[in-house]
Amino acid sequence: ETTPMAADRHRLALAESMMYNVAMELFVEGGFANGLWNKDAETMNIWRAIGQYNRFFADNEDYYVGARSVAPLAIVLDDRGDGVELLNGLGARNVLYDVLYEHGLTREKLRPYAAVAVLTSETAGGKALAALEEYVAGGGTLIAASKAASLDEKGQKRPRPAFFGRKTGKGECIYREQLPEIEELAALLSNAAKGPVKVEAPEGVVYNLTEQPERNRRIIHLLNYTLQPVRRIKLTVEGKLGAVRLLSPDAAREPVRVLRSSDASAELEVPALTVYSLLVLENPAGH
Repeated sequence: ETTPMAADRHRLALAESMMYNVAMELFVEGGFANGLWNKDAETMNIWRAIGQYNRFFADNEDYYVGARSVAPLAIVLDDRGDGVELLNGLGARNVLYDVLYEHGLTREKLRPYAAVAVLTSETAGGKALAALEEYVAGGGTLIAASKAASLDEKGQKRPRPAFFGRKTGKGECIYREQLPEIEELAALLSNAAKGPVKVEAPEGVVYNLTEQPERNRRIIHLLNYTLQPVRRIKLTVEGKLGAVRLLSPDAAREPVRVLRSSDASAELEVPALTVYSLLVLENPAGH
């Protein structure tokens, strides 16, 4: 309330919220409200930035409403919520994931994911553990580490689950005695859960992928945390490509370039990214 973020940081925060389908509450009380009342130059610049991005979201509401994550990886947490720093580190390395909580874990919730990771969740109730074992037996890949699932729902210690670190049915659990360093862990998770999009961009540029199945549409969100313009972001997208649109609330954007396209995949290039852009991919009917 007393020291609001700069205009560019407000743009970044608003875009971050929208690309992950979460809400952001703006604070306009205290010193910020006073700055608006007195038309303070810096405060008005922030207010215009907020309006610029909210107008873009309103004008392009169609690409946000009903969009759902297509992350190939689920990371399981327990009620302690430990691991947020780890999640931030993986997100910064463009590991796409959804968060699931062990208390509501079922085989059905795990089914859509190419891989599931239990890294900092020490608690795993009997139902959660059974769901994880069924997921592996059905052909899934589970990555576990350190003290994962070492406590039952009553907080009592349990021996390491028998299916950790071995093949079970059609799938496998990969177990590490120690939680790997972030770079190694990011590579391990990305290799286990390869998604339909690959992005080549400088550090500080992250992305998210959503889809609107009823409209046969995928949407790639690009966000530049460096706040320095970057150029030539290359993307490889699985599947046959239809119409492509590049949208951004930032000025002076160039159209996306299709470098290669086939029935199996396409290579695209976003010429420049200032803060935030979204790439709308219309899939041809039947693909």
